[in-house]
Amino acid sequence: LVVAFHVGGSPVGGTRAGSVLGVFLRSGFVGVDVFFVVSGFVITAMLLRERERTGRTSFREFYARRARRLLPALALMTVVVLIASALVLSPFGPQQFAVRTALAANTFVANLYLYRHTGYFDATAAQNPFLHTWSLSVEEQAYLLMPLLLAVAAWSGARRGRGRRGAHRATAVATALGSAASLGLMLALWRGWEPFGIEAPVRLAFLGTPARLWEFGAGALLALGWGRVAALRRGPAEAMGAVGAVVLLGTAVLRDPGAPYPGPVTIGVVAATVLVLAAGARPTVVSRLLSTRPLVWLGDRSYSWYLWHWPAVVLAVVVWPRSPWVPPAAAVLSLVPAWASHRWVEEPVRRDTTVLGWRSVRLVGVCVGGALLAAGAVSLGAQRGWGLVEADGWYDLPDGRNLGCNVFNRDNDLGFPGEACTTDPPGRSRGDWLLLGDLSADSAGPAVVDAAHSLGYGTVGWTRSGCPFLDRAPVHSPRCVEWQRRARDLVERVRPALVVLAADGPAYTTTARSEEVLARADGRHPVGAAGAVDEWSAGLRSTLAGFRRAGIPVVVVGPTPAFEGRFPRDLQSRLRPRPPLPAPLRTVAAARAAAVVRVERAAAQAEGAAYVDPFDRLCDRRCPVWVDGTWWYYDDRHLTATGSRRLVPSLTAAARQVLGPR
Repeated sequence: LVVAFHVGGSPVGGTRAGSVLGVFLRSGFVGVDVFFVVSGFVITAMLLRERERTGRTSFREFYARRARRLLPALALMTVVVLIASALVLSPFGPQQFAVRTALAANTFVANLYLYRHTGYFDATAAQNPFLHTWSLSVEEQAYLLMPLLLAVAAWSGARRGRGRRGAHRATAVATALGSAASLGLMLALWRGWEPFGIEAPVRLAFLGTPARLWEFGAGALLALGWGRVAALRRGPAEAMGAVGAVVLLGTAVLRDPGAPYPGPVTIGVVAATVLVLAAGARPTVVSRLLSTRPLVWLGDRSYSWYLWHWPAVVLAVVVWPRSPWVPPAAAVLSLVPAWASHRWVEEPVRRDTTVLGWRSVRLVGVCVGGALLAAGAVSLGAQRGWGLVEADGWYDLPDGRNLGCNVFNRDNDLGFPGEACTTDPPGRSRGDWLLLGDLSADSAGPAVVDAAHSLGYGTVGWTRSGCPFLDRAPVHSPRCVEWQRRARDLVERVRPALVVLAADGPAYTTTARSEEVLARADGRHPVGAAGAVDEWSAGLRSTLAGFRRAGIPVVVVGPTPAFEGRFPRDLQSRLRPRPPLPAPLRTVAAARAAAVVRVERAAAQAEGAAYVDPFDRLCDRRCPVWVDGTWWYYDDRHLTATGSRRLVPSLTAAARQVLGPR
């Protein structure tokens, strides 16, 4: 589930080949939940067997086993991937972020580092080969707590004179109470609770161990109650396995990938995993399927495959960014190093029961120390650029990005920043222009500010990545809907003299951005599923009608040209010190396809509205990205401050058209 999602639905895997998987598998997060439940079940069962055999819990042996099981394979992957990253990733950003994540992963805090510095779907995540280690850090942190909590609960129960049965019951009660508290915390964070002023509560629920412990606890409770589960008759076991499997696969296929996660739906996923595990007490259809030799072989190597698949996909896509079959091929081929690591590193060390005490401490030192030394060496080289000269002009970003006026992550705070996102004209203000939309609106910000000031107006800007300001627009996240509601409230508070709307447009948001798809947008075949272009156009007409009724004129800024692949700053590396300039993904003629023309017509035909076509100012016979030593774009379709200001004359003319002689 996780590997397939990373190939088909992740920031990296959104290719035509990967989208085949993405259509059927919308959420790989389900796989992580399954992993946590299974982990809690296996670890608790192991601790219970040891207690029944010896009458105690040996923390020394437990942590030695965990070190032998996890650290050698992690250290090997880290060192190899860091060396590959030094050759493949750009030292001007992506490589340094990867190194810092590797450091956090090998000190068991990758989830905390990623919580503080990125979201799972940020653009930076797509080039971080260690992004997936957050779940391993959650597991390691849970392992620090579980044996201690279980041992304390058992000791407390036994101390009351109730013997082994009392210890077992006290352990189950303590596990249930702790799991309930963790589940309550997860649901509170999912609803936006911000205790002690924390930021991004949904992201904390996703990456934070306290909000994930209940999933381990569910598996632990199953292990504690296995005596009763083992007495199940075959009929109930068959039903449990079937229901669990259907719920797991159904959630993976049907869940909205943009919805905040984890949330209430995770309760069903965890319960389904418990049902599937419980069904294994009898030879049911589901348990026999999961016991087939290919799946058992893959399961035995699942930890190594998990470690290797994501770095393989990330680094392969950087080297071959335009090949649609690279993500799935890389994921499959990563089974080779996973198999080798499992055979020659993971299994031999795991089975060496002599690695105890100081020998296990030395093992930890070698594994962690080796990974940290490799990270330090790569970090030193990255800070010096490995002798490369960084491309100029990459920090000419619109101010909104730096001032918090664009909401990047789906779980960021949705409060309007206020004065930081307002500007005043040089003289007396005639009112304010309000800029709303997605990241394209943010990139149009410098032009909006300059045009407004030239006419004596101030500006207010608030944008959200991936979220157009349209009625009934196709959106991918409930947080987008919430931002749209708050943006409408902002319109009521500001009462702007003019609203400027900008968005990537249906040609960019409804399908993979390929010329093959766009070529079919000839006026007869709408782009995207269920006529999304028509839906977009209808939403724009409805939005413009609402502003007309409120007496607010509107300028709509159309989508900019798009370019194939990443820009040189993201691609420049030792392997490719002089990467080529990106080529336009769409020709000027293709830009006039129906997907864009319908939006233009909707704006041009509406009363009190005007349309600005960026192609008029950014393209002639070609659409350059770099002119006279200055970059006009900072990624595949968003403008730098310099590029944005190319739109000032068109914006000024459009504003005069709708404002009239005010």
